[in-house]
Amino acid sequence: MEQQIVQIPSGKAIIIICGPTTCGKSSIARRLLKVCNGKYISYERIGNSIPTKMGKEKYVLATTKMFAQEIEKAVMSEQYVVIETPFVEECQLSGLIVSLRIYGYNGDITLIEVNLPKNIHLDYWQRKHNPKPNKKVLLQERAIFEKEILATDHSKGGGVNEIRITNPNAVKYKKAWIINWISKWWPYALCA
Repeated sequence: MEQQIVQIPSGKAIIIICGPTTCGKSSIARRLLKVCNGKYISYERIGNSIPTKMGKEKYVLATTKMFAQEIEKAVMSEQYVVIETPFVEECQLSGLIVSLRIYGYNGDITLIEVNLPKNIHLDYWQRKHNPKPNKKVLLQERAIFEKEILATDHSKGGGVNEIRITNPNAVKYKKAWIINWISKWWPYALCA
């Protein structure tokens, strides 16, 4: 198993982790937060905290509103933020990135796209306990994710660094402190 090293920004930074259901997004978020303390925002966690009695449409609106409020607070407080989202459609992800800019975040965004090989993803799904998503829905999400998000180059417009992970267990996360230090202090060293 080949190890993948992911340089993660330190200091004020925003990392978005996206991918279909049961692909290891939460595990990646936990590992990132061990390396760099910060705020964790999970769309699914927020959704689980809202009563489902209100009907699907109101439930989705309430979850989305709370998710947006949490993101806005995190951007305003200038924290290190890890956002975990089950978004598989390009319009959802683009909307999130635009929202971050509207809320005033001007730094680079690190986008981690989790795309497991199908056999490994189905194995993760098989081991999932409660609630286990429908296999047909999982395969549909995978197809949409591959067609829309993975087919788009999010780094093209600038300000977004894309990282694709195909095996979360083979990833080692390292702070990019030396890169941040050099970019911050190098201009001053040239003036000396």
